[in-house]
Amino acid sequence: MTRVQAGTKGILSFSDKPLGEVIATLSRYRNGVLRCDPAVAGLRLSGTFPLKNTDAILNVIAQTLPVKIQSITRYWINISPL
Repeated sequence: MTRVQAGTKGILSFSDKPLGEVIATLSRYRNGVLRCDPAVAGLRLSGTFPLKNTDAILNVIAQTLPVKIQSITRYWINISPL
């Protein structure tokens, strides 16, 4: 289940969700494009993250899963396999 309490607490929680779904949800709280490579979209993620710094969330994802986060521009981020 994905829980978003952004309006009241600014928190995003996931329990065993595919990375593609996590990125799609996160993209609603960030300007620009977040692109998740289909090769890693099925990786599973659980966690609770503060929405005040979406870059920090992406860094945690890169440290937790076998993915790399590539900033093409300030507003275009690719998530792909290592």
